[in-house]
Amino acid sequence: MRRIHPLIVAVFMLLPQSCKWNDDVRPDDSPWVYEDPRVSGFDEPLLLALDSLFDAGRLGGIGSMLVLKDKKVVFEDYYGFYTRDSLQGIGSMGNIIVSLLAGIAIDGGFIKSVEDSVYKYLPERQSYFEADQLKKRIRFKDILTMKSGLSWNETLSGVNSSSNDVNVIKTAPSAVEFLLKKPMESIPGQRFSQNSAGSLIILEALESATGLSVDEMVSEWLFKPLQINDWTVRKDDVGLSDLSLGLAIKPLDLLKIGDLMLNNGSWLGNRIVSASWVGLSTNTQHRISSFSDIGYLWWRFSDDSSWSVYFPENKTFYALSDEDHYMFVMPEYDMVFLLTTKGRTSASTNLGYYVLSNYLLSTLQPDEGS
Repeated sequence: MRRIHPLIVAVFMLLPQSCKWNDDVRPDDSPWVYEDPRVSGFDEPLLLALDSLFDAGRLGGIGSMLVLKDKKVVFEDYYGFYTRDSLQGIGSMGNIIVSLLAGIAIDGGFIKSVEDSVYKYLPERQSYFEADQLKKRIRFKDILTMKSGLSWNETLSGVNSSSNDVNVIKTAPSAVEFLLKKPMESIPGQRFSQNSAGSLIILEALESATGLSVDEMVSEWLFKPLQINDWTVRKDDVGLSDLSLGLAIKPLDLLKIGDLMLNNGSWLGNRIVSASWVGLSTNTQHRISSFSDIGYLWWRFSDDSSWSVYFPENKTFYALSDEDHYMFVMPEYDMVFLLTTKGRTSASTNLGYYVLSNYLLSTLQPDEGS
């Protein structure tokens, strides 16, 4: 058999990879220009090395990786059986959509403020609040910061454990009923307890306040303005759409959410959500640890986190899920980084943080005046 010279093989392997960030692969309806990452200061060989690791499955089952820098796509690739048109489930990262809907509802006067108690907007659930008066004190703000006080088992058992309430609620006939049947374990607003499904209470309250279904709200208020036309969402038996845990969307469309937040709630010159809500929802509302804080269903690095070496002004915020999906919105770099996977392969991989620090930020400097 005739052998192919290794140099030829290397060149051949690089050619299809290089076009991942050339304008040749830009979708016809893309709102962004596509650009070589070297123009934006990235180390191209380092990105190619990362891409090869993803292709080979060396870092687990990767679904997609996209990087938007200076309003230009500098990296877009899909792995395994995924393509640009694949709808990918994003797990609890869907909570950022709930946060946006809450902000739009407050902007529109459907909800007075985050200080409102949710029970006022749930007339059909009054029996649960009457049975435990402490539940009447749960505000929108408490759910948005995961301090509702409801008993919840999400972090004490494994991601795939049958005792994990996140897994149990996915098959509950009524997700909100499942949540409200939970006993109170603390006073609302006092203690953080990770609850990725609690925002379903907000969704039902929004349906009551607006007279619209969740699907109508997310479509008319958010997805249509962002030109997001293809998505699916799981519903419980009573028809409530589970945006908190059951949304599937194209990564390129999810990138639009990051770009919207990077632009303080505007998209292509159109205001979708108020800049004040973007500020409130992405700034620290509760300190969790020396590593992370929480806004309104968005996460942040704590001021004294080791990540301050990359984010000295600490403007970055991010979304993630137990299934190992990540989206970092970084005003310091005018950048959005999105990574989706086929699911967590170990108890704690922290893959998004690893890729961000070792492959994306290692050669970049924060933008002046960011």
